Amino acid sequence: CQALLAAGALGYFNLHGQMLLMDEFLTLSAPDTICLGQSTQLSANSNFSNYSWTPTANVVCPTCAITNASPTSTTDYVVNVSLGPCAMSDTTTITVIQPSQVVASPGGSICKGDSLQLSAAGTGITGYTWTPATNLSNSNIPNPWAFPTNSTTYTVHGTSACGTSTDTVHVIINPQPVAIAGPDTCVCPGQAVMLHASGGTNYSWFPFVDLSSHTISNPVATPSIAPETFYVAVYNSFGCIDSASVTICWNPLPVADAGEDVTILLGDTTQLNGSGGVSYMWSPSTGLSNAFIANPFASPQQTTTYTLTVTSVDGCTTTDTVVVHVHDE
Repeated sequence: CQALLAAGALGYFNLHGQMLLMDEFLTLSAPDTICLGQSTQLSANSNFSNYSWTPTANVVCPTCAITNASPTSTTDYVVNVSLGPCAMSDTTTITVIQPSQVVASPGGSICKGDSLQLSAAGTGITGYTWTPATNLSNSNIPNPWAFPTNSTTYTVHGTSACGTSTDTVHVIINPQPVAIAGPDTCVCPGQAVMLHASGGTNYSWFPFVDLSSHTISNPVATPSIAPETFYVAVYNSFGCIDSASVTICWNPLPVADAGEDVTILLGDTTQLNGSGGVSYMWSPSTGLSNAFIANPFASPQQTTTYTLTVTSVDGCTTTDTVVVHVHDE
């Protein structure tokens, strides 16, 4: 058949003593695409009776016309067919797709009540499903927002042409601090008061104009208006935040009244008449019968201005003055 088996010609050769007339042909299965780990059928059809597939690795029957192959990478398979001195070959390609692996971004830690955006990607991944779906903005997208109330491990399932792969993300919920700013209190106008915050490791007060410091737990406040509310942000060691407030009010000032000025003769006595509070103090005490009552008797030896300090039930003080004029005659 060497000279006679030209392309498209008729061939003659002796087979078991018989002269056969042949028109040679070879048809091959079409190229295929499979996933790694799968198998596909190799199929050849020829009027030649001997078959040989190469490479032979991962081929079930390298000498069969129809066999299965499980290549681990894209492979060109060549089938050689022969009959006696005649032979021909053809090639088909099996493309092997490597499994697509979904990869989730690292998780992290958040404060309770906060959110964290999850993220996943992978070459060839066409669909995403997150579990558990609870507290997710959307469980079927690659980058949902998570609002967990407790530490949670999320699993993402990535779907591709070769099946499903998974990865996990750990979201840790850090505890919130409990901010305490102390009780509301009232002070006398212009009086300073120490604030007492607790519940964390770092503090930030606002407004800070009337504070001795806005970054400590116990600043001294001197309110310029009343009532004035101070807000404190309390941070714990995880950076989580809580807030509280305290209001400082002013107690009313007493209305001090030392009475009317008076004129006496040298050696005479007059009674002072103070009012407006619950306790009193006269200054100077010279010539007074008692400097700590509202209405002491005064016998100054010379004209004297007495200053009365009046204290209210809240401890606030105001002053007033009275002049005792002393004449010799």
